[in-house]
Amino acid sequence: MLARRMLPRILQMAAPLGFPGLRHARADIRGDIVFGRDGYLFAAWEDVRRLNPQRMRLVLQLVAQVAQIMRDAGIQMAVPLIPTKARILADMLPPDFQPAPDVQRRYEDSMQELRRAGAIVPDCAAVLARLRTSQPEAVFFKADSHWTATGAEAAAQDMARAIQAAVQLPPSRHPGVRLGNAITVTHSGDLVALLPEPERPRFPPERFRVRPAVAASRRAGLLDEDGADIAVIGNSYMQPDYFGYPHVLSAALNRPVALAWKTARVGPYRVLLDYVTGSQFRAQRPKVLLWQLMEGSLEQMPDAGNWWEPASAIPTNQFLNDLRRAVAR
Repeated sequence: MLARRMLPRILQMAAPLGFPGLRHARADIRGDIVFGRDGYLFAAWEDVRRLNPQRMRLVLQLVAQVAQIMRDAGIQMAVPLIPTKARILADMLPPDFQPAPDVQRRYEDSMQELRRAGAIVPDCAAVLARLRTSQPEAVFFKADSHWTATGAEAAAQDMARAIQAAVQLPPSRHPGVRLGNAITVTHSGDLVALLPEPERPRFPPERFRVRPAVAASRRAGLLDEDGADIAVIGNSYMQPDYFGYPHVLSAALNRPVALAWKTARVGPYRVLLDYVTGSQFRAQRPKVLLWQLMEGSLEQMPDAGNWWEPASAIPTNQFLNDLRRAVAR
């Protein structure tokens, strides 16, 4: 899962660098965990109380450059822009951890900016918000930093519709994944592991439903789908057998989908660069590349070694130059 082993390090880095008030907040924030209503936990490093618009502007300009580089290489870029859990479940936040006005506008502003840059960017926040009120299944876990398979499936289906509307894809030589009947899985929240031992029993494992792939050929975390002209590059939100986003996307498009993912601590820039400089990209250039971004990381540039793993941080100019070389025809 995202950061189950890396979360403590994230929090150690985040507290002194962007969230000076967390250590001194009121009792609703303890041990770097935000205690919400009705047993909901939130990650304190995704602080919705403040925004640095200058840093976010730099990130959006950089993503626009990436979209142009891909377009020049004949690749359409799509962005699954994952909203923060605090956005979708804002009513569960404590009174002293409410979104600032500019944070409330952040997702919409970012989505529109990326669309102007030519990327396909469905409104995942609107999809998840509607889904939360229209059916009983949770779209985010109560005590985990991730969405559930229900949320992932709805987002993947929406992305498939957006791709079909924007891109004329040739018929696929191979069919997509077939999804089986839903099964129930028990899941222990990664945020619970950050709590003091005596508090953990208050947050028992949660049950959720996922539709597994039938006879899937992929293995989580690898790009091993030969002939796929759709590629998903992301973090643990894209785990295929746990949340199912790539499988659902493949089924909805009825074509193979390749996948590369690493934990969020590695960062989207390094994951993208590793993919385009790897053998799979050279063997099969995708027609559509989905580059997953997190709303909560929209202020972090490639060289943010205080946010990403230091070894995965890279100077911005080097990232762009390496990307251009890798995708050049």
